Order: sequence, then C-alpha cells, then structure tokens
Amino acid sequence: MPDTPSEFIENKKKLQERMWLPGLSADSIDLNTKVLQDMRKKTSATMRTECNLLYGTASSMKGSDSYLFAIAKTPGLLIGVYELSNYADGVLFKRVCDHPVQELLKHRLLPATWPQKYEPFNRFGGSRKLPHGTSVRDVVSAK
Repeated sequence: MPDTPSEFIENKKKLQERMWLPGLSADSIDLNTKVLQDMRKKTSATMRTECNLLYGTASSMKGSDSYLFAIAKTPGLLIGVYELSNYADGVLFKRVCDHPVQELLKHRLLPATWPQKYEPFNRFGGSRKLPHGTSVRDVVSAK
C-alpha cells in the first residue's frame, strides 16, 4: 500500500493525482477528521492562502452515486476536484480532469454551495469522463 500523503500538494508543484487515506469511507467523509484537517492546514501553508475542503454526491441517470471531494481556496475558487471510492479499508481519491470539472460547473451539476469558478492549482488534462467512467452528461444532480 502506498504511503499516506501528508498534504494534497505533491512536491509543492501540483495536486496529487491519486491518493489513498486509510480508515475513511467514501459514502460518509467527515471533513473534520484529524488527517483531513492536517492535510488542509499543510496545503493552506504551501499555497499561502486559506483552503477549504468540500464533500458532496452526484447522482447519475444510471441510478448510481459518485462521491466528490474538492479543495477550494478563499475566496470561492475550486482548485481541484476528486472522485472518491472505497478501496482496501480506506478511500481512494482520484483527481477529476479539468474538462469534466468545467462541464460540471457549466451545467451547474456540482453542489450549489460549492464555488462556481475553477482555477486549478495545476492543469490536469486527459479523460472527458469522471474517473469511474460516467460521462458528465449522465450526471443529473449533486448535493
């Protein structure tokens, strides 16, 4: 199993693309857990601005839910979005590529309480689908 990361930013240059955190469950993330708050504080210090963590679910036409996690910096900018899945007694965080995040925002498919501007800490290109393979067009709502 890979080492547990200590912050969301890797080598002070980019957001982690994948990470695994033990002892968590994708369907019930508590943003106030010590490990997540410690990572938030370290990331805020690296970026020299306050960062917030966000959690939500997105429902698709296929009837399945995706668990979403985001890092936002104050005031109101998303800098990275992850899709969560349960894996080996923990949660696997997979970064969502920039295009799907922009499409989710364009169609107002992210939770309404999340910032509606996306300025990634570093660009992350690739798939036009969410990490689990669902197209943004299949997402019907989020909360």
